[in-house]
Amino acid sequence: MIRVFVLLFILPAFAFAKVRHVGAKNTYKTIQSAVNAAQPKDTILVNAGNYVVSKFTVSKRLTFIGKNRPTITSKGERIIEVLADSTSFYGFKFTGVATSYVNDNSAIKFNKTNGGRVENCRFDTCFFAVYMAHSVNITVHNNTIRSVYTNE
Repeated sequence: MIRVFVLLFILPAFAFAKVRHVGAKNTYKTIQSAVNAAQPKDTILVNAGNYVVSKFTVSKRLTFIGKNRPTITSKGERIIEVLADSTSFYGFKFTGVATSYVNDNSAIKFNKTNGGRVENCRFDTCFFAVYMAHSVNITVHNNTIRSVYTNE
């Protein structure tokens, strides 16, 4: 009975989700291009490499998976702002988010979201690693955060 329930109700929810591969040798060369093509509930699989991203917004539910810990580097500003519920990040390295006492610069900022996850990521020299503004049910687990004190 349980198997029938899983086959009829749970598996169809994942049947239409796609995996979008990002990397120098993949269809999508940038994370932005993969996100633009993605539909809600898709997975963005980012291959090893260095990706420069700033002021990037995620407005649909996606799962981001880093393969061999790709590095996402900021141009000094915030990197990713999440506006969609249940968006998750696994296995990335974030770096280069500048100190600002005026802006809430962060590697990942969840803004007015319900649900989300940041797991097995590394944050180096990020003013804020994960910032949660008016958000609930965000899980931050098994991450490494390293920073150096600097003035603005």
